Order: sequence, then C-alpha cells, then structure tokens
Amino acid sequence: MDAAPFPTLTDAQLDRLRAVGHERAVEPGDLLFREGDDAYDFFVVLSGAVEVFEDPACERPLSPEPLGPGHFLGEIGLLLGEAVYATARVDEGGVVLEVPAERFRELVGSDTDLAETVLDAFTARRGIVSASGSGLQIVGSQTNPDAVRLAELARRNYLPYRWLDPEDAPDEAAEVLAEHGRSVEDLDEGGPLVFWGSETTLDNPTLLELADAVGIGREPPPDSVSDLVIVGAGPAGLAAAVYGASEGLSTVLMDEIGAGGQASWSSRIENYLGFPSGITGTELATRATLQAHKFGARFVTPHRADALRRDGDGYAVSFAEGGAVRARVVVLATGANYRRLPIPNLRQFEGAGVYYAATELEAPSCRDRTAVVVGGGNSAGQAAMFLSERTERVLLAVRGGDLSASMSQYLADRVEASDRIEVRLHTEVVGLCGDGASNGREALGGVDLEDTEAGTREHVETPGLFVFIGVEPCTDWLRPGQDNGALGLTLDDHGFIRTGSDVADLDAAVWPDGQRPTTFETSLPGVFAVGDVRAGSTKRVAGAVGEGAVTVKAVHSRLAPPRPQD
Repeated sequence: MDAAPFPTLTDAQLDRLRAVGHERAVEPGDLLFREGDDAYDFFVVLSGAVEVFEDPACERPLSPEPLGPGHFLGEIGLLLGEAVYATARVDEGGVVLEVPAERFRELVGSDTDLAETVLDAFTARRGIVSASGSGLQIVGSQTNPDAVRLAELARRNYLPYRWLDPEDAPDEAAEVLAEHGRSVEDLDEGGPLVFWGSETTLDNPTLLELADAVGIGREPPPDSVSDLVIVGAGPAGLAAAVYGASEGLSTVLMDEIGAGGQASWSSRIENYLGFPSGITGTELATRATLQAHKFGARFVTPHRADALRRDGDGYAVSFAEGGAVRARVVVLATGANYRRLPIPNLRQFEGAGVYYAATELEAPSCRDRTAVVVGGGNSAGQAAMFLSERTERVLLAVRGGDLSASMSQYLADRVEASDRIEVRLHTEVVGLCGDGASNGREALGGVDLEDTEAGTREHVETPGLFVFIGVEPCTDWLRPGQDNGALGLTLDDHGFIRTGSDVADLDAAVWPDGQRPTTFETSLPGVFAVGDVRAGSTKRVAGAVGEGAVTVKAVHSRLAPPRPQD
C-alpha cells in the first residue's frame, strides 16, 4: 500500500491521540461516516479493518485495500471543517480510536510530528478523491457563466469536483443526469445543475448555496470580536492569516470566492523562492490555506465586503450578502481585478469565450483550436505557455513593440522559442463576434486584430480570448464619501490605498496622541493594506507574501495596550 496517502501512525503518535479520544468497538458493516455527512471525527484503526469508498453505496473503493491497525481515516475536509466526500465502512470487526474533530484540529495545530504525517496523507487523499470523479458533479456548458462561476468556487476552495459539459461529454453527462432523474432539457430551462452523493441536487445554486451545502465558509457568531480580520485571501491575505494565527491572534480571513486571488490563476510561478521547478498558484494557495487552518484561522467565504465601519474600539466589515465580521484590527488584501478591453460587446462574451485567467477551467474551450492571448506582461506570457500545451496554437497580441519591455526575460525567451506561440507586436484586439449559436447563449466565435504599425486588420476565428492587460484595485467600497455612512480611506489617483508615509502628513489621516501610521497602515489607525491593493507595492507574489507576513508585527503593536506615560 502506498505510504504517502495511507501511512501508519507510530506508537508515540497513538498515545497522544488516545489522550484526547476514546476507543469504540465496531462490527462489520458499521458506517463510520458517509459521503454527504455534515461533519465527521478522526478515526484510527486499532484492530480489525475499515474500507473507504467514493460513493454512499460502497461500490467503488478509494483505498487499494482495507485499512488495518495503525491506519487513520479522513482527508483535508476534516481539517477544513467541510462535509464528507467519502464513505468509511467497517470490513472486519474490531476497535477504532475516535477523536472529536475539534480536539483533533487543536492537536494538529500544536503537534508538529503528527501534523506532518497527517497533512501529507490528507493532501494526497484529496488528490485521489478528485481524480476518482467523486465529490461534486457540475453539469453545464463550459460557455455558461453560471457553470464557470460554480466551478471556480470549487477550484478556489480545493473541493473535489467534476465538470461535465453535455456537448463535450454527452454520454457521461446524460448518465449523471439520469442517475438523479434529470435531463439535458433541465439545463436549457434552469442553468447548470450540481449533484452530490445520492441525495443532494442543486438547481443553478448561488455561491452561498453551494458553499453552505458542502460546509465551507461558515460565518463566526455575530457577537464575536476577533483580534484580526483579513479581507482578501490572495497571497498577501493568506500570509497575514498564517502569521497572525500562528502568533496567537484570533484571526478571520474572508474572500469573495476562495483562496488564492489572482495567483490561483497562474499555471506556474517559476521565480518564487524555494521552488526551483516552479509551483502552480492553486498549489501555493492550498498549502497556505492548510497552514492557516492548522494554526486556527477561520475562513469566511464566499462573501464580498461592501463597507467598513467603526465598531466600538475596533471595526466591522459588512457583507454585500448581509451580516458582518467584527475585529479590533483590519488588514485589507483585496488585490486588484483585470482591466477590460474597450470593446462594446465584451461583456456579452465574458465567461463564454472571454476570460481573465488561463487554467484547466478555461483551456478546454480551445482544445484543438486557436487561442488568442492579449497582453505583454508575465501573466500573459505564463498564460500563452500554458495554453500552448493544450491548444493547436496560441496567438499572443502585444500592444508594444518589445516583448521584453514588461515581461521577465526568461519568460519572453521561452515564449519566443515556442513553435506553438505566434507573437504579434503592435497588435490590438478591436472587435469580437459570436459563434452564431441559435440555441442557448451565443459564445465567442472570433476576434478582429489590428496591426497599429501597418494599419491593417485581420479576423481570427477562436473560441477563447484571454485578456491580461493590467489591473484595477478592488477599492470601490473604500472610497471617501460613501453614501451608506461607511468609512473611506485615502487613495492615490489610480484608486490604490495609500499607506505609511504617504498618509502620515495628509489632513485625511486622523491619529490619536500625535501617532503616525506604520509602513502598511492606512489613513485609519488599526486598518492596514498589503499586496496588490496597496499603492507602491511590487505587484509580485513574493512581495505580497512578504507584506502580509511583516504587517502582523504592526498589528501586534496596535493590539497592545498603550504604555503608561511617565
């Protein structure tokens, strides 16, 4: 049996688990947990054997053989507080050690030796669950924005899921639909369907409805006040959560979709310290999320922040969906969104051929076809390289005349050396057209390109346009003069948040007792900004991580009681 996903615990580890759990006799056929359960405990097999299945009917095994003495059950969802994605049935009667989930999470947070064994196994098992096709079944067109939105939530929260497009996989989609008493006609009438296990069917659910069904993003109690709330779960927010929680601060991390931010869309980050062969943005975000959970950070997702208000001596961040989180200190890590092309019918095709990311979610739309990438920076270069391995060819449209002007040299060299990427300098996208579909929503069919140097135009047939032309900060809800009475911050001319010395001498900065803001502090005491949303930041993953980690020291200073005056 592969030791990575199915290791055995040492006697010393078992002793520490026994101190917080209890032994339980089990008989053949007993179910320890079942796919779809809201929660489950941590189990270790002491005698007998337990088999793990990917389905509630116990017909498709996940483990290569029954798990015997010393083996433990569970996967990442147990640490994250999610519902259950597998079924465990006793194969041979015996005794199991049952540790309540909360006690288990506390022990993992403090026991480095146990955490290393468990985390490696849990991560490997989530991969097995995902590869098996179990978990969520999302059935809907890859050009349907609602289906894209649901798949993005699943991907960003590392949920096991399978996305079935009736056009690409008609037999598989029809089989899954029939299993739940539904048909393709239901998709045409009501949008995508989500199935889970044998009992849960969601008709075109909202993000909140899907999150609630799988047990992610539960809000803290309304009357609780945390030390620290972090808005935005990109690299900067995740770093602040890891360092804040690991240093004993009660920490809440909230995000509109899930962990990773723009970095989660990167197919490979090759210049991040410590990963010589590179790391995907999703993998980096997943590891950071597990670290934050391990230290006790609480995640609130998918919730969009829409107002910052005073709350006693601290602040409250309210949600667009209703509700709020309260904390003594706030770290803003909301990042930035990709800019849109100035084309009148652009929004018509967003999510239906126009994308602002290049991942396994979007790439299938261009299989065996031409993909067009717009932009001259690293994000565009990484997208072109990624798509070149999954499409017939990639056309990279660059407005400027030098690919190396805004792209790292190593990446520009790779792009230019690829025989599947065609670089077009002095080129802009000036028009879009549909594919002429008569049923359902029309998807992208082609783009018009203009060579600004030669003054010529060309039409390129493509089902996928990938746009990477810069970013705009996510600060609309933080602008001064809010109509809803919310607090505003001092922003620069482009909407990025000013911090440190940039606000120290401005009239808008209100500081008690002659204090001045620390490096990442905004025009409001106890409110910090880090990462891409901050004016003057490097707009690099490593820089965002550094800012998120460093700002925790200043957070501690704000939380500390004032020193008595001499």
